[in-house]
Amino acid sequence: MEKVREFRRRARECRVISAKASTPELQGHFREMAAIWDKLADERMTFFVEHPRERTGPSPSSTTQAPASTRSAT
Repeated sequence: MEKVREFRRRARECRVISAKASTPELQGHFREMAAIWDKLADERMTFFVEHPRERTGPSPSSTTQAPASTRSAT
């Protein structure tokens, strides 16, 4: 849910910048960016509603590291 709040905050920032922008073109760009941030927040919320188990994060087994012999060398 932290990402949803972050995306909403970014959308608000874009609207504030849009209101202060010097040209209609810039105002439009920032309004578009705000709409995109809002859409991302909406999509993230929809995902959590449809997949409530994902809110808790990865399961402990998915965070364990593979044995050294199966990891690729970098």
